[in-house]
Amino acid sequence: MEQPVSTGAKDGQAPLPIGNLVFKLVTNLFLLLLLVLLGGVLGAMVFYVRWDEFVASILDPESLFALKLTAICVTASTALCLVVGIPVAYALSRQQVPLGIVVDTIIDLPLVLPQLIAGIALLMFFQTSLGVWIETHIMGFVYRTPGIVLAIFFPTVSLAVRSMKAAFDGVDRRYEQVARTLGCTETQAFWKVSLPLARTGLVAGTVLTWAYSLGAFGSILMFAGATRYKTTVVPIAIFLNMTTGKITAGLSLTIVLLALAVISLFAFKRLGGRATIA
Repeated sequence: MEQPVSTGAKDGQAPLPIGNLVFKLVTNLFLLLLLVLLGGVLGAMVFYVRWDEFVASILDPESLFALKLTAICVTASTALCLVVGIPVAYALSRQQVPLGIVVDTIIDLPLVLPQLIAGIALLMFFQTSLGVWIETHIMGFVYRTPGIVLAIFFPTVSLAVRSMKAAFDGVDRRYEQVARTLGCTETQAFWKVSLPLARTGLVAGTVLTWAYSLGAFGSILMFAGATRYKTTVVPIAIFLNMTTGKITAGLSLTIVLLALAVISLFAFKRLGGRATIA
């Protein structure tokens, strides 16, 4: 008598297709590889830097300056991304934009553009007549603190727009239509219906944008320079420390930056960026 072939499925459950097993195996191996690589890097840094050296490096005036400047510039850039990102994301989500593919490409371009190129593009713009006029009559940007904010904003705003558009895409348009039938204008429907319903996704997008901004390096280096106690945000400070032999100071700031990135990612996942493996 023929014996039934075991599929590994539990009683009362459908057998798991072999394809799903392969996908799950590859996913688990990939996660293991990431854990080994990232854990190895973090472990090496933690064991290389003693606690007293870490505290002394972080409390060093130059490190404190870099941390303070990073917090100010990244937060200011994220605020600008919100001011631009929310209306642009809502328009892309709700309206038919002429030449949509072209517009999408232009909006996404800063995100895929190498940050060095973004910094050079900003530098070249401020050599034009319009850029010189802005520098002279409005505000100085090149090799100054406002330039750091602009150098972070330029390659980051595309990420903000895309994440916030996803938040608005998740809001059913029928709610807005009902609000319009009850007497709300289009603007009132946005403020009273769409924005509150998309709030969680918008906050998650803001957290992701802030976290992504922490790693801005190439654009800042090219556009704002690497002058100590002037334009040294944390990535620039790490670069300067590592290239001048201050390994402990560089690794200490790296640990802080990594910790901030992990905390931001956890906050993003809690707010809406969930991903599970069954």
